[in-house]
Amino acid sequence: MGMTIGLIAPYAELAGVASEVRDSMGMDFPIAVGILESAVGVADTLLHQGVEVIISRGGTAALLRNKLDIPIVEIKVTGYDVMRALHPYIGKDRKIAIVGYQNVVHGCRIFGELFGLSIQELIIPADEINKDWEAAQQEVQRLVAENDIDIVIGDSLVRGRLKVENIDIQMVESGKEAIVQAIEEAKHIGIVRENERRAYERLRTIIHSVHDGVVATDETGRITAVNLVAEEIFGFKERDVLGMPIGRAIPNTRIDKV
Repeated sequence: MGMTIGLIAPYAELAGVASEVRDSMGMDFPIAVGILESAVGVADTLLHQGVEVIISRGGTAALLRNKLDIPIVEIKVTGYDVMRALHPYIGKDRKIAIVGYQNVVHGCRIFGELFGLSIQELIIPADEINKDWEAAQQEVQRLVAENDIDIVIGDSLVRGRLKVENIDIQMVESGKEAIVQAIEEAKHIGIVRENERRAYERLRTIIHSVHDGVVATDETGRITAVNLVAEEIFGFKERDVLGMPIGRAIPNTRIDKV
């Protein structure tokens, strides 16, 4: 699929694993590192390279979905990923805090209880993009101090935004199986978008071949196509009105009702 897929990893290790998966699948697409707001600039670069579907993880995926008008595929954290993070502490007298976005660390406490681990949580909703990080830092420090925490497990926030000093840090890292699943989903979305683009081009060919003026809209009344005859009649270019509400492009009309 060429450059239509791009992957933005919130931490460098994920980028490395993703590169291995990409190569093993015989694919070629760009992989970059960026977390939260910094990932938006990275995404803009990928878009200029022709990327149409972006893969990311956790809060970064949620933020990109909120900021960009393109499909964002999330690398989901699997039960295997959670078990890998917790397994080293089974049978050990360790007090653990789970810190991170809900869509990354949501299964940790349940697995911890199954393994007999003592776990406290600080969960950040995935849609809470504009969080007060100074206040969150204080929450983490209070959680650690009040519960005598000696290890923190979480997503990339525990290495980036939320600093925890003199405490062991363990990432919930995404395994290859989760990355493969995200790539397959992104490939499917890319195929669907390409089919839609071809259908649109067929529509354009048809409407430009007729001698009447044609303005096509979607179900919300936004313009999706204008042929050359209609451009002459209404005095605007298709490129200037695509996506515009029909009532704004052609005032005093009932086309939107039709």
